[in-house]
Amino acid sequence: MMKNAALFFLFSLAVLLALAACTKRAARNGLIAPPSSSILNVRRAEYIAAKKIRSFSDPAPERLPSGQENTQGKSFRTDPRLALVIGNAGYRHWESLDNPENDARAIGAALRKLQFQVSVYTGLGITEMHYRIQAFREKLKRRKYSACLFFYAGHGIQDKGENFLLPVDAPLHLHGNWKKQAVSVSSLISWMREGGSNVNLVILDACRNSPFGKQRGVSQKLLPVRHAMGLAQMKAPSDFFIAYSTSPGEMASDGVPGKNSPYTAALLEHIGIRGSIENMFKKVRKTTMEKTGGTQVSWENTSLTVDFSFHQRGGHRK
Repeated sequence: MMKNAALFFLFSLAVLLALAACTKRAARNGLIAPPSSSILNVRRAEYIAAKKIRSFSDPAPERLPSGQENTQGKSFRTDPRLALVIGNAGYRHWESLDNPENDARAIGAALRKLQFQVSVYTGLGITEMHYRIQAFREKLKRRKYSACLFFYAGHGIQDKGENFLLPVDAPLHLHGNWKKQAVSVSSLISWMREGGSNVNLVILDACRNSPFGKQRGVSQKLLPVRHAMGLAQMKAPSDFFIAYSTSPGEMASDGVPGKNSPYTAALLEHIGIRGSIENMFKKVRKTTMEKTGGTQVSWENTSLTVDFSFHQRGGHRK
């Protein structure tokens, strides 16, 4: 279709040029008086035809969202950034939480100001949680991003040293079906690696209080030893930065109802500052400890091989 259109415009251009030549020859022989604007009209027609031919033969450059530009061959700091943010609070069988949905919305807003393309979801059951994560995976496959980020707020638990994030409809007794009824963090990291982003960030504000509420009539002592409270420490693959709201095996505070968790509040306070991500998370740790009286110490594992900062031109903090 595009080839036929190009051939049509080339043919039209040839006809216009032939007519112009005949007009000039006739004017020279005194057969007609050359109109004063004939040459200008021919040149204008040549320009319009050539422009249309180029528009059919050359693919249009990809349009990036506002505030971003195609910087192939330049610093990756202005390339597209992608983020998936999930907050689960209203658990059906586990203790409900107050703030994860507030945290997800606040983090999503902050990331948008920092030039991330953000998808925020709250209150996800297992089917939709897997669906949203797989959609995130497909986006990472379709193009390379300078940075991709996954943020989760809600209940998390470990089984035999493997970490899982709980959807709001997770049953109380999973009986070994963790990967079918919860989200494996190690699987999530593997999917993010497939995308080949320059920097991969996983931020887990999980393990909030005990997931076993008193109203459920379940004692933590009844939980099998292999289903330990808190998340297990994970090794960060190359070019990954994994951040936990608390130390391995410890519980994190959900915070004052209707606000943000201490960790998310600290993250919101420092996420847009200038400087490296490592220095930024040191400030987050210090602020989290101050907010919790030293009872909650945030934790990070990193294997980054490039410098990264959340702040860039157009970021919301200077």
